[in-house]
Amino acid sequence: MQGMRTPPFVGGTSAMRAKQPLLSRKGWLLAGAVVLLAITFVLGIISMIGNSEVCQMAVERAQADPAALQLVGFPVERGFLVSGSIQISGPSGHADLAIPVHGSKARGTIYAVAVKSAGLWQFKVLELAVKGRQERIDLLAASN
Repeated sequence: MQGMRTPPFVGGTSAMRAKQPLLSRKGWLLAGAVVLLAITFVLGIISMIGNSEVCQMAVERAQADPAALQLVGFPVERGFLVSGSIQISGPSGHADLAIPVHGSKARGTIYAVAVKSAGLWQFKVLELAVKGRQERIDLLAASN
């Protein structure tokens, strides 16, 4: 079979083809939009919890507590990443929060568990854990 030429190769295997991008430009834009939407959603929830009535009440208690002011320093300010949950149904509800705070001397976390009944929040647990200290400050002790 001399003189016969092999026909040119058409098609080829996946190793021979040019590599295709994982996602097209439209795919990357869609993925970016979904990620941006998810981040916005999470930040919105964090903001709602941090600006809630029960969170503000907890921080105000820490700001008025002499032991908290002595250990954390003035002013006691709320951090950004408040975590936990709040469930409200009309005039009743439940909150379980971890609220980061900082002052001129130290950082800490306010742990708050509260129940809302007849439209009013009542704390069951309200403690300040200061970084570097074993004992927590009971923020309810001063108000009782």
